[in-house]
Amino acid sequence: ARLGETSRRDVEAFRTTSKVPIDFFGDSIAGAVGWAGNDAQPTAREQRDCDSALAFAFTAERMDEIASRPYWRLKRCIDIVASLALIALLWPVALLVALLVAWDVGLPVIFMQRRPGLAGRPFSLYKFRTMSSARDRHGNPRSDPERLSRIGQLLRATRLDELPQLWNILVGEMSFIGPRPLLPLDQSPAF
Repeated sequence: ARLGETSRRDVEAFRTTSKVPIDFFGDSIAGAVGWAGNDAQPTAREQRDCDSALAFAFTAERMDEIASRPYWRLKRCIDIVASLALIALLWPVALLVALLVAWDVGLPVIFMQRRPGLAGRPFSLYKFRTMSSARDRHGNPRSDPERLSRIGQLLRATRLDELPQLWNILVGEMSFIGPRPLLPLDQSPAF
């Protein structure tokens, strides 16, 4: 919707003369919220609906409708099969990492954090702990570099701290392919 008239006309001309498939994300969202057509200008209400859609504020019914499409069903099947296979294959590594974390950082070995997920719904993201307590034994606050353990540095560098996220993928809270669930403070205010 924000692409200039000349630029959009040039892209349309390229699309008609090229074999490269081009789709406009805005038009896809417009179709999802019920705009009249690609060339129709949205009304104020439709624009608000589109902005809400861009902010992942679809209704539960709309999310179910989207999830029932063949692409999303196939994607979900791939997530389930791949996460199960990786969990079965990597459980010894995960067990070793858990023992190292318990020895180096202490218990609990799993760190949980609330993140915004699909349609903005919060979920608990799991990771192996890489940092010790936020306060020392005298109650003084410690900086993040002080809290990061040597094992934690290795786990972060090799991404082994993210092995528990295979569970998040298996239960459908995350996907192998898609946006990374950032902390709410790292999200754009528009989303």
